[in-house]
Amino acid sequence: MQRLALCLMAAVLLSGLAACQAPMPLRAPIGASAASAIKPPLRANFATVTVDDLRAMPVAGCPRLIDVRETDEYAAGHVAGAVNVPLATVAAWAGRQAKPEPLLVICQSGRRSTMACQTLVDQGFERITNVAGDTGTWFQHAYPVATGARRA
Repeated sequence: MQRLALCLMAAVLLSGLAACQAPMPLRAPIGASAASAIKPPLRANFATVTVDDLRAMPVAGCPRLIDVRETDEYAAGHVAGAVNVPLATVAAWAGRQAKPEPLLVICQSGRRSTMACQTLVDQGFERITNVAGDTGTWFQHAYPVATGARRA
């Protein structure tokens, strides 16, 4: 019951993300016409959870978990249920996915997952959550680990 409550809280958090920040307005460089306006990139328009939060989520009904480490890192050990989408392929992968689907993103230390989350936000995803602490912390806590390849 507690796991269901945590999963529901995560879903509510993810669904409310879009309302938290309005998109940045278009700005034209000084001396440029409105036709040449550029859109500045959005930043940090995604939520963050800890590995403990992730561990407490029930598998059924929770957002999909993608691991953005390289294929060999993923195959050596990953969170059970995660699918491998290496960082270099996230943009292409995102173009083939349903944008309303909530996603959790994990890597080894947090740098690649943060970059992947921003790429997904830039691609139009609104319900993205970065897993802080990532697989390094997951392994330190001795949480269950799976091995082998499983590409998205």
